[in-house]
Amino acid sequence: NDIVYPEDYEARCKIAMNDSGHFVIAFLVGEFFPNITTCRFQIYNKNFERVGNNRRVPEFWDDILFYAASMDQTGEFVLGYWISSLGVRPPRFSRFNKIGDPIGQPKNISNLYPNLTKYVGSIELKNDRIINVFSDNRLYPNGDVYFNIMSFRNPDSVVNISNISNIVPDKYDLKQNYPNPFNPETTIEFDLKISGFVTLKVYDIMGREVALLVNEKLPEGTFRKNFNSSNLPSGVYFYKINVSSENNSSLHFSETKRMILMK
Repeated sequence: NDIVYPEDYEARCKIAMNDSGHFVIAFLVGEFFPNITTCRFQIYNKNFERVGNNRRVPEFWDDILFYAASMDQTGEFVLGYWISSLGVRPPRFSRFNKIGDPIGQPKNISNLYPNLTKYVGSIELKNDRIINVFSDNRLYPNGDVYFNIMSFRNPDSVVNISNISNIVPDKYDLKQNYPNPFNPETTIEFDLKISGFVTLKVYDIMGREVALLVNEKLPEGTFRKNFNSSNLPSGVYFYKINVSSENNSSLHFSETKRMILMK
């Protein structure tokens, strides 16, 4: 993978391949000159030919340990890694397009319980979803396994959203949440008659945004999103959906509904 300084030390590699035969190898490099350690990756096409030169993961820190890699059918991929010198700081991932250019900034796999060490398990990229699997001891001294689902394009939105029907609705619709009143969780469903860019937000009685539930492109269909209000006080809240064209240039649908959190 490194043809410039063949004497460099290379180890701790991870590989990801898609069904068309394209793959990426991530690896640790102890560079002979200058005397530093970096983390790099090399992309290959289905004929086992290099695609460009190997490239460095866009992190300030050098002490990166790869734990997982995943590539989708378009050739885009994610690399999951642990920054060993940062102690309890969460493991992170970086996103790349098919030629290796970084997409956005590196992200933590989870921002919940930041003072707990998270032990990494795996990462999977499929259908514009990043699935992170990890463990921590938030509830049990010996730890338990958790996962979250993020949008590849908008990873700041944790999108454990379910497409519950592929039947194309004949109109847009935002349904009343259930149960209502609720404590602490409730479910929101909505219909999309055509694909579009969807935002679903929750506001308090003063009009302040308190949660971003969906912020991504979705196909037509019926969707279900769970909302957990554990960190919010009792009161009246509003949830609002906006559906725009896929390039977010024009608004197709907007609706707001009221719900009651009763603790």
